[in-house]
Amino acid sequence: DVESVWIAPGQYGPLGSCGTSLRDCRMGCRVDGILPTDLRPTGSEPNAKPPWSDEFDYRTLYVSLPGNAGPVSEVAFVHRPTKTLLSTDAVVYVPDRPTSPLFDTYFPP
Repeated sequence: DVESVWIAPGQYGPLGSCGTSLRDCRMGCRVDGILPTDLRPTGSEPNAKPPWSDEFDYRTLYVSLPGNAGPVSEVAFVHRPTKTLLSTDAVVYVPDRPTSPLFDTYFPP
């Protein structure tokens, strides 16, 4: 497994922004994928899935209203083995043995 960062579509803030395509993503950090707004991956290869998709079911709420300050985007996850619900707008997957030194800063061995 390799570490990866997946975000909900339409993220924006002081460090950057990302619409619904990786081509347009300028987040100021590595982004490996954009979570889908439906059952198709958004801004990714047609069959691209997060590395943890075999453990989690997830659905994305994405609303972009005219005149709004920006889109609203959240993702709800259900961890199948524990039936735990999680709602967030960004996910970092860190395997048991991270290979990237970037992750050593946040997740020391």
